[in-house]
Amino acid sequence: MDPTWLYYALSTIAQCAAALAALIGFLGLWQLDRLREIRREIECEMIAVVLQMIGRAGDYIPLRGRAHFRQRARDFVDRLRSPPNPWVTTEEGKTIDEEAKQIIATVLSPLLMRYEALGGRQQLLLWVLRVFLVVTLATLGAAVVGFLYVDQALAWGWTPGLLWIAGGWLAGGPIIVVWVAAKLPRARGMATIRRKMGHLLSGPRQLGGTAAPPDRCLYLIH
Repeated sequence: MDPTWLYYALSTIAQCAAALAALIGFLGLWQLDRLREIRREIECEMIAVVLQMIGRAGDYIPLRGRAHFRQRARDFVDRLRSPPNPWVTTEEGKTIDEEAKQIIATVLSPLLMRYEALGGRQQLLLWVLRVFLVVTLATLGAAVVGFLYVDQALAWGWTPGLLWIAGGWLAGGPIIVVWVAAKLPRARGMATIRRKMGHLLSGPRQLGGTAAPPDRCLYLIH
């Protein structure tokens, strides 16, 4: 049997695997970077709401750390949902009024849900991208090694099947990665949340008896 076809097949698989690993790897990392930026923006808005709720300025963030304010946001939302007492008590021992509860329900809770959903999607995309790159690079390595054993591969009955499997992976793997990346949550809901933030958090006001800074210290959160 003429080994030329096998040389061509292995060469095509190796070239396609190298190109797809580079292209999909780059696009996947870019998408992960974009997800991190979106999560960072949502985190900033979440922290801004928490600062407004507790009446603190943006210079309070470095003292406690961003993780502290993420946990405070979760605490506010959890306490609002916890029956039977609908009132939410802050860490400072103050009970928050109905208007503040509305902010938690309509602004803070959607922000937190979106933040956590993006975190799960980020982990899923990272896992899919990692599997794709590992299998694709293994396919590339097998194709390169195959050049050294063409005669043995020609005599092996499983060679055509393995070539079909490699070709199917190189055709379907990128589709899976792109499909997962395309299912990332869109920014449609953020415009509505920002409108609610502007309406509910605008201007100086009293939440739990504490005067909140009118600018919400957004300029200090980045």
